[in-house]
Amino acid sequence: MKLSREEKSWILVDCGNSAYSMAVTTALLPIIFGMFENVKSSMDLGYFNSIASILVAILSPILGTIADYKDKKKRFFIFFTALGVFATAALAAVSPSSGQWKLLVLFFVLSAIGFAGSNIFYDAFLVDITSDERMDKVSSGGFAFGYISSVIPFGISLVLIYLMGMDKAIGYQIGFIITALWWGFLHYL
Repeated sequence: MKLSREEKSWILVDCGNSAYSMAVTTALLPIIFGMFENVKSSMDLGYFNSIASILVAILSPILGTIADYKDKKKRFFIFFTALGVFATAALAAVSPSSGQWKLLVLFFVLSAIGFAGSNIFYDAFLVDITSDERMDKVSSGGFAFGYISSVIPFGISLVLIYLMGMDKAIGYQIGFIITALWWGFLHYL
């Protein structure tokens, strides 16, 4: 199946999204959050993830309605992507030695809102970039390539974390920057 330029771009966005999911939500953030001495339990991160999910659940119907209007869709997509990318990079600015875990949580919640908000508009673009007959193939291509490519920035991050010391925050912080750059770069190709 030969892909159009728009279909390739749509698939590349999934490659950036999957990297965020793997690195920030699943692997790096829980470890660095646990490094803060004034955090009673790393389980608290689950509560903040729930707060982010509730905010997204409240915003989603509103954003979904907006996504139905083509002239607004791209602007909102760019806004939420930029919010997610910048908030993910900002995670790197908060060191466990600062003790400012609340700032880390704020950046995480903003990155999660940016991630979810951009995905609402990303999904809405599928009907604009391909035909009904090709939609399943393009969608599954995004899903497959997203998972495959998410290993690249995550693998680089893991190597850096290992080389710098798994008990040192700097490797994880660089991992946030790598993820933000990967996510942002693939969204704007």
